[in-house]
Amino acid sequence: MHPHAIRCLAGAAVAGIMTAQPAAAAVSFYQNNLAGFLGALQSVQVENFNDNVLNPGLSIAGGSVQIDAGNSNRMFDVINDGANTSTTFAFAAPINGFGGNFNLAVPGGPGTGIRITIDLVLGGLTLLSQEIPNSIANQFWGFVSDMAFDEVRFAEGTQASGVERYWLDNLRYGVAIPEPASMALLGAGLLGLMALGRRRRAVRV
Repeated sequence: MHPHAIRCLAGAAVAGIMTAQPAAAAVSFYQNNLAGFLGALQSVQVENFNDNVLNPGLSIAGGSVQIDAGNSNRMFDVINDGANTSTTFAFAAPINGFGGNFNLAVPGGPGTGIRITIDLVLGGLTLLSQEIPNSIANQFWGFVSDMAFDEVRFAEGTQASGVERYWLDNLRYGVAIPEPASMALLGAGLLGLMALGRRRRAVRV
């Protein structure tokens, strides 16, 4: 085989590894199942809001966000689409999992719930199929996506009229355990490159 053809095939194999992404994110939800959420992630960071300094690489933007450090050690927020008070959690490094202990039932009573959009690193904005329930009270709720994202956006849900007031504590986020299929694809690609290298050496002899 001509060396140029070998280089083209090698480039195609690398491109196949780099671009092999699902068409849309597959998202798993975890309500009252912290163990399942943690089991899907290989590394997890926790922001417990014990002080007014957020974890490195995490930022939270919202017109009504308040961190009650030193007292209840949690974040309080009001989401009101009409007043443009949606909230964005941004991460310097891409993650796959996001969750925390939420209380939507107590501060002012159940509201609209929370609608969530994630900003996929390779796919743009995706609206999640489930909302955080407006009845959840001091319970864990989270999700894990098979595609990485670097922003989580909260907006009013569709469960009631009005606004949503909520508490958030022990925010957890992290990177997912690689899927076996992804590892198999990577391994197949590397084996293909090794085979091409052996053929190229044989041509040179």
